[in-house]
Amino acid sequence: MFIGCTDDVTGPEDPQIDRVVISPESVELEVGEQAEFSFELLTEAGEPVDTEDLDMETEWISTDDAVFTVDEGGTAVGQSPGEEFCIIDVTVDKGSSNFTGRDTAVVFVF
Repeated sequence: MFIGCTDDVTGPEDPQIDRVVISPESVELEVGEQAEFSFELLTEAGEPVDTEDLDMETEWISTDDAVFTVDEGGTAVGQSPGEEFCIIDVTVDKGSSNFTGRDTAVVFVF
């Protein structure tokens, strides 16, 4: 019999998601021009979190569709001159460690 050994074998814990970061932080578009936004989930230490196996919902939002539109993949299209915000909302369901976050970028259309 081995003293001090247990059958409790656990793998590494999932990293705790601390924030969502949109990229780029700002874009300048001409009317009709497109820009691609993306996002990363980061730990408190600033390390990227692998999103491949996460149960995650995302929503891209334009604060004014008359200035620019943004689709579900993060592609923004300039509609008319102005300055507005592109927002990403992310919700991750990880059982006991859920995450909800938001970040914004500035969109200038000229």
